[in-house]
Amino acid sequence: IKENLNKDVLFYLSTLGYSFKRKGTMYIAEAILFIYKSNNLDLLDNLEKNVYKYIAHKNKKSINNIKTNIIKATNLIPKNDLTPKIIINDIVLKLIHDYDCF
Repeated sequence: IKENLNKDVLFYLSTLGYSFKRKGTMYIAEAILFIYKSNNLDLLDNLEKNVYKYIAHKNKKSINNIKTNIIKATNLIPKNDLTPKIIINDIVLKLIHDYDCF
């Protein structure tokens, strides 16, 4: 399931237009997987404090660096008016539907 989960996250991001050449895309994938695996949607309430902090520590970067890279990767998507928080939320909900429904 773990391999399929990773593939699905990357698939959802690519269909939105994210480039995997960007660090921010990989950080947003990490954020999605972290929230899903934590089984805690409340983490979305404060991404910087709850999620970006974890990713920053894991990658030995600053929270600001993680946030900036995610925003840059999101802003490069043509015709995109979604925020990283909305995108993360939507994909986490898709994963819950795909993997937790019987």
